[in-house]
Amino acid sequence: MSTVRVGNRLIGDDQPCFVVAEIGINHNGDIDLAKRLISVAVAAGCDAVKFQKRTIEVVYTPKSWPNRARIPLAQPTAI
Repeated sequence: MSTVRVGNRLIGDDQPCFVVAEIGINHNGDIDLAKRLISVAVAAGCDAVKFQKRTIEVVYTPKSWPNRARIPLAQPTAI
């Protein structure tokens, strides 16, 4: 297999694992929360993050909107 360069990293056989954190839509459309999630991923040693964007009005019914919980991001702790 050939290698592919992503930024300053090579991906391919005999290369270290390239770790991508799945943030998905957990940012709730909030740019500050998205930045915090990126920081947590970096602190965990991830090489990249993956986001998703959805139009909430298409995915959820209006009846379910008030039930969407906003759970504060937990602070990382040492193990």
